[in-house]
Amino acid sequence: MLDFLRAFQKKKLAVLGYGEEGRSTASFFFENGLSVTILDADESLKDKLGVRDNATFKGGTGYLSDLEKFDLVFRSPGFPRRHPRILAAEKKGVKITSQTKFFFEHCPSPIIGVTGTKGKGTCAELIFKILSDTGQETYLGGNIGRPSLDFLSRLSEDSKVVLELSSFQLEDLEQSPCVAVVLNIFPDHLNYHENFEEYVKAKANILKHQSAVDIAVLDADNSASKRLFFSTPAKKFWVSDKFKAEPGGYYAVGRLFVDVGGEENEIASVAELSLLGRHNWKNILAASVACRSLNVPLGLIRQNVKSYAGPAHHHLELVGAIDGVRFYDDSAATVPQAAIAAIKTFSEPKILILGGSDKGQEYRELASAVAANRVKCVILIGEVASKISLELSALGFSGKKITGLKDISKVVLAARACAERGDVVLLSPGAASFGMFANAKDRGEQFSREVGKLKNIDHVPDERKDKTV
Repeated sequence: MLDFLRAFQKKKLAVLGYGEEGRSTASFFFENGLSVTILDADESLKDKLGVRDNATFKGGTGYLSDLEKFDLVFRSPGFPRRHPRILAAEKKGVKITSQTKFFFEHCPSPIIGVTGTKGKGTCAELIFKILSDTGQETYLGGNIGRPSLDFLSRLSEDSKVVLELSSFQLEDLEQSPCVAVVLNIFPDHLNYHENFEEYVKAKANILKHQSAVDIAVLDADNSASKRLFFSTPAKKFWVSDKFKAEPGGYYAVGRLFVDVGGEENEIASVAELSLLGRHNWKNILAASVACRSLNVPLGLIRQNVKSYAGPAHHHLELVGAIDGVRFYDDSAATVPQAAIAAIKTFSEPKILILGGSDKGQEYRELASAVAANRVKCVILIGEVASKISLELSALGFSGKKITGLKDISKVVLAARACAERGDVVLLSPGAASFGMFANAKDRGEQFSREVGKLKNIDHVPDERKDKTV
């Protein structure tokens, strides 16, 4: 048992939500010999728990009825911090925490944290790769898909930790990383947060508890990120693809530069990058500035920046080329701004797959980008399909619109039927994945799999029949 866990031996612990992070939290305590109660509305998840002497599962409609009997409740991401049952238990003395908060409290290693609406996974992974190449023991976790408690027991003061942090993980954080990167911030998760201001406030926690010896990297081109300048006393660096941001990182005349210690250094020309899209330049710049602030040699940064192609389903990934038609997976584009960036990356005629579950987003700006950037066909899926369709109609979009497809195989077939040699088929949904898919990764994997099947098809049926509006 880890020494600091001895204080929890007589505590009544509960994990609220038994998804990926909830299972990780419970497993951490089980492996250290502590008892935990799992609380989840989905009673079928009990099967994932198995038979354990130190585990209790409470599910169904009354799973929150006895929160006040616990000493410590771990709230999983996505479970509202302001839920009435949580607030009532807190008033009765129950401590409400989360895996991220607990990790920050007990992590012995320096933490580099990355947040933003889009690009944080790409930036975090690139930082991890650069730091790993220095020979330091480095761990990557958080919202990127690896819960931080999975590696807490292996950390030391000589390790480094890179965390991708979502607004859900940040909203009640009371400590901040020694290096905090804040990328773009656009309206997102407005079906969870009360409004955009609350969302920005949650993001600000990555900076709020820093000290003057810490480092903050901010997006100089994003108004919400710039506003957070006053949220931290840390030493600040900027990144921009529009002007010479000093100190920090910037784009100029086809090249990326960093200036961290008062000396301008070229990192790469954009022609040398493996990552597609102008929107990725700032992810690269932010990662480079963060690593340079930690005294990583320029040579290692340059080498990794040029070779890094990005995490699967988190960038514009070419997943197939059939009869002169290229298929790109950008499933991680879960907000309109990310889809706009992807659309603008390609000058070729495009068949665009848009839509998904509703997070309270507005789609007028995305519709304008569609109308202005050679999109010849839009396939609209999910519950926001009608919302996007109305915006496209209001702007006089002249291309084809296809709706009503409920299966990814039919979506891919319809896209192939619309495409001609030289076209690009782009999955860049601009919306969350829930409904048709388990998550954005699942959406990208299913799309890639169906594109792979096209190579064995002699005739592609015209799925547009009875579906074009």
